[in-house]
Amino acid sequence: MKRSIRVKPLFSYLVMFVTVLTLTLTVLLVAASLSIVSKDRFTQSLTDVQAVARIAEVFKSEVTEIGWLYGVEAEVFDTLDIEGFVEPIVFTEYPTAVSDIINLSATKLTERLEALLDDFLLSQGLTLTNEVQEGIDELIREAEQSFRKLAVFPLHQNYFNLIQSFDKAFLSVLLIALLVLSVQLVILYRLDHRKYRRNLAYVFLSGGWMLTLIPGWMLYSRFYSQIMIYPDYFRDFLVRQIEVTLQMILTGGLLMVGCSLIAFAFYMRKSSQQL
Repeated sequence: MKRSIRVKPLFSYLVMFVTVLTLTLTVLLVAASLSIVSKDRFTQSLTDVQAVARIAEVFKSEVTEIGWLYGVEAEVFDTLDIEGFVEPIVFTEYPTAVSDIINLSATKLTERLEALLDDFLLSQGLTLTNEVQEGIDELIREAEQSFRKLAVFPLHQNYFNLIQSFDKAFLSVLLIALLVLSVQLVILYRLDHRKYRRNLAYVFLSGGWMLTLIPGWMLYSRFYSQIMIYPDYFRDFLVRQIEVTLQMILTGGLLMVGCSLIAFAFYMRKSSQQL
C-alpha cells in the first residue's frame, strides 16, 4: 500500500512534466503559424523593411555607374520606375514561377532602357552607328544582369516551400497535439482531482515561464540583429521575422502565466471553502 502511495505522486509529476512539454510545443506551433511561417507575415515583413525600395535604390546606383562607363548621364535614368519592375518579383505568391516573373520584368526593363537611351541619343544629336548600338546593347546587357542578381529575394522559393509544407501539416499536427493534451489533462485529473487546479496551475506556470523568460531575454539582448548577411535588406527581413516570432511566443507565455494565476486562485478559493 505504501509503495502505491509513493508511486502515484511520482507518476503524477511525470504526467505534469509531459503535459508542460506538450502545451509548450503547441503554443510554439501556433506562434510559428502566425509569424515566421505565415505567408501574410512574410509579406508584411518585406513591407516593414522596405525591401522593394531598397532593392530599387541599389539597382539605381549600379545602373547609373554602368551608364557612366558608357558616357550616359545619370539623369537619363531618373524616370526609370525600378520599383515597378522589382515589386512583382519580391511579392509573388508563386515562388515556383519566380523565374518567369523575373524574365518578364527583365524584358520590360530592357525595353524601357532602350527607349530612354534612344531619347538620350536624340537629345545629344548622336547618330546611331554600329559602334554606338553595340555600346547600348552592352550597357543594357550589364544592367539586365545586375537587375536579375538584385531583384531575386534570397531563399525566396525555399522559404515559400517551407510555408506551403507547414500549412499542409499544421492543422493535422495541431489537432493531434490538442488531443494528446486533452488526454494528459484527463489523466492528471483522475490521478488527483482534489489538487487538479493546483497541478494545472503548475503546468501553465512552468510552460509560461519558459515561453516568457527566454524570448524576453532574446528580445532584450537582440543579439540576432548582429548577424552579417548580404544584402542588408535581407538581414533586416530576417531580424524582423525573428522579432515578430519572439513577440508571439512571449505573448503566448504571458497568457499561460495568466492562466496559471487563475487556476491557482480557483484552487485557493476551493481550499478556503473546505476549511
